[in-house]
This record gives sequence, structure tokens and C-alpha cells, in this order.
Amino acid sequence: SSSSSSSSSSSSEESCVPGTTWMDECNYCHCSNTGIAGCTRMQCLPDETSKCVPGTTWMDDCNSCFCSDSGNAACTQIGCEHYDPLPAPRVNNHRTRAQIGL
Repeated sequence: SSSSSSSSSSSSEESCVPGTTWMDECNYCHCSNTGIAGCTRMQCLPDETSKCVPGTTWMDDCNSCFCSDSGNAACTQIGCEHYDPLPAPRVNNHRTRAQIGL
């Protein structure tokens, strides 16, 4: 396999210059002594100039978000894998005693 030097170091799987730091959108990144990038995993607003309505709250997947008085969004950072915010549909899987022969 050949190694190539890449100017984009936003992915934690890409190699980087040990000891360097940078921003990836709204996330802080650092390069380890072994050349592996590690970044915070905050969800960034699509555009830095995007503002939310102060005092509003909403859900972003399984994370709760709040808009500050200055119009900046803040959200919890819970891992949302397999998140299902709605209860499972009710399944009629019970039988009466007469149906099972008791």
C-alpha cells in the first residue's frame, strides 16, 4: 500500500502531523504522537451564521437541544444508535383461555 499526504485531515481515520491541532467545522481536532487524528464529535449547525429562535427547544434524533438568548444552539451529545422515540406498535399476541383450550 502506498502512503499519500493529504491536506484534508477532518476524518479521524486519516493520518496527520503529530502534535498539530485544527478545527473541523465546529469541532476541535488533535493529532496524536502516532499520527492519528481525534476530533470532538459535536453536531455543527449547517452554517455558522445560522441562528435559532431564542428560548426554543427541540429534539435532534435522541438529543435534546435548546436555543440560548443569543440565538446559539446547544444540544446533548448522546449516542443515538438504534434510537426509537415512539413506542413499538401494540401487537395482539395474547389469547383467551378458551382459545388455548383451558
